[in-house]
Amino acid sequence: QVYYFNTAIEQYEFFILGVKMYNEKKYNICYSHLCTALKKTNSNFSIKHWNYSKYSVFELRILLLLAISLSYLQQVELSNSMIGFCLDAITNISDNQLNILKFTVTCFYNLSYNYHNIGNNNEALKFAQAGIDFCTNNDIMFCLPHLFFRKGIALYLLNNTEYLQHLKNGINLFKMAEQNQLADLFIEITFNQYGISVE
Repeated sequence: QVYYFNTAIEQYEFFILGVKMYNEKKYNICYSHLCTALKKTNSNFSIKHWNYSKYSVFELRILLLLAISLSYLQQVELSNSMIGFCLDAITNISDNQLNILKFTVTCFYNLSYNYHNIGNNNEALKFAQAGIDFCTNNDIMFCLPHLFFRKGIALYLLNNTEYLQHLKNGINLFKMAEQNQLADLFIEITFNQYGISVE
């Protein structure tokens, strides 16, 4: 029991180190710390055979951040496989706690973003819409403005004229949540990268 407790503490410490490196955009070091964290409770874990393991809810959190860091290391296909796995696994947990709901939304958002980055706009749109539907059905605002932004950009790149309304929805949601700095940032990004005026 003491050994398990100590192992769990060590795993948490490596996870926190991974989060710190992720926030500092040191994705290689983040990746290394997160792999070490997963090996603390599963000595057989390897990036080559990651899908052979079973994961607790906390280990799924580590795996999700590992997957997101991999997308920044140009391993988008592997990242998508891992995020899809996390999404399936968390969906099978019959728990409506807010942290579980947020985890699910994070999966939808990052799948949409990954597909955007590789130019697959249909899949980017699909996962953005799935995330929006999930938020609406579960009455949560978490990440909803970001998902509307992802949907709007996907529609724009697919030459769908409805894109502007969804971008405006995202900006309005930021403002409703009094996240005016984020609203301004997304307005700036949208104009600088795509020449779209959302105001």
